[in-house]
Amino acid sequence: MDNNNVEAHFTLGWALLKNQQLPEGWLEYEWRKKRDNFHVTPRKGPVLENQSLVNKTVLVYDEQGAGDTLQFIRFLPLLKDKGCRVIFQCNPDLRELCSKAPGYDVMIPLHHTHVPDLCYDYDISLLSLPAYLNIDLESVPPDTNYIFVNQEKSKLWKEALKNSSNLKVGIVWAGNPKHVNDSIRSCPINELVKITAVKNVDFYSLQKGEPVKQLEELDNNLITSLDNYIMDYSDTAAIIDNLDLIISVDTSVAHLAGSMQKKVWNILAYNNEWRWFLNRDDSPWYSSMKLFRQPKPNDWDSLINELIKELSILSANYNIGKNVVKQLH
Repeated sequence: MDNNNVEAHFTLGWALLKNQQLPEGWLEYEWRKKRDNFHVTPRKGPVLENQSLVNKTVLVYDEQGAGDTLQFIRFLPLLKDKGCRVIFQCNPDLRELCSKAPGYDVMIPLHHTHVPDLCYDYDISLLSLPAYLNIDLESVPPDTNYIFVNQEKSKLWKEALKNSSNLKVGIVWAGNPKHVNDSIRSCPINELVKITAVKNVDFYSLQKGEPVKQLEELDNNLITSLDNYIMDYSDTAAIIDNLDLIISVDTSVAHLAGSMQKKVWNILAYNNEWRWFLNRDDSPWYSSMKLFRQPKPNDWDSLINELIKELSILSANYNIGKNVVKQLH
């Protein structure tokens, strides 16, 4: 009826992607740029489409949240393999964490209010790279060797956490409150706190922002808040490097743990993002990630009960392993 209906195209893209029909989905997902809530400052172009890139310079600019950047930065090397020079315009909070990532020649900070005067031939959004590269499920690049932890920071946290022999678990229960679906994807802390009933586990909050106050209101001393020690994502990565498991709602910390190949349980609302697809408990994006899904809308209770069962098994096996190691020594 109306082939220029932006919302129809965008929703079709979302549905195709969620159904793992990636090449078709990426093309329809490009319609997001015509939506009223797309507020990315326009670049000067021309936009990268099908031009030859040999000896050309391409500006790739960060578009959405930190989690999207951590998921999609893996595509930069495929772009660079086409013979071009790549300028990556990155979220400032991720600059240190992504400073050694492959696939770009120069990194510059992202500004939301203006575009720096740069010399380049073409520009493209980071989230448009899969469409440009015609990525399908089989050609998704692996989650290896593109995020590197600051080893000095990691050593400090190894020392700080060494006194406990318990399983060490980091938790995040809420995303960015400004996200359009945050009220759906965020898990009430009074629900997630039930997992602290599992024995022989130390729980550390990696939560940032306004939701940290929810922890302060809880009558629970089994969760240690690390909020004051986290200034940026490189700090979060250093802590994650010294934990055994991350349990997180669908937010940037889940992506960070996955990109570090750290064991991560991603707890998902019933109506979740397209990137987690349907009816699967694993993720082609992150080999170390397990997905826990609400069986019906708003049913955190069933999901948390499943978490408790799995965490109890993991804790028991972890402590058995510790005891075996002690006996061998």
